[in-house]
Amino acid sequence: MDLPKKWELSSLGTLDERVLGYVIVSEKKEGTSRYAFVHRTFVLPSFRRSAVLIRLTKLSLGAAAKNGLTQARWYCSPLNKRVYRFHQSFADGILGSKADAGTTYDLFYKDL
Repeated sequence: MDLPKKWELSSLGTLDERVLGYVIVSEKKEGTSRYAFVHRTFVLPSFRRSAVLIRLTKLSLGAAAKNGLTQARWYCSPLNKRVYRFHQSFADGILGSKADAGTTYDLFYKDL
């Protein structure tokens, strides 16, 4: 089963048919609340300092806003310090945490 609105909200970055990075986003619902959920992000190591991930994320969150979603959420572990710092700089805050297989993940959010 495909994730709701995955194809409308996700972004792919390429250069000469080579994948540089991607952001997988879908619509999630909790009761009457609808929001964009970022499932996965990836960028080639050689492009990590080139703002590719920021551009792809902004593109996906812009698509989410155009689809009537007012917030984006995603999880990240503080153990991955480099990625965690990126999320801290990009997010509006942290909604809470969850533990999975002994690792704690913080739930970041960004209002759209």
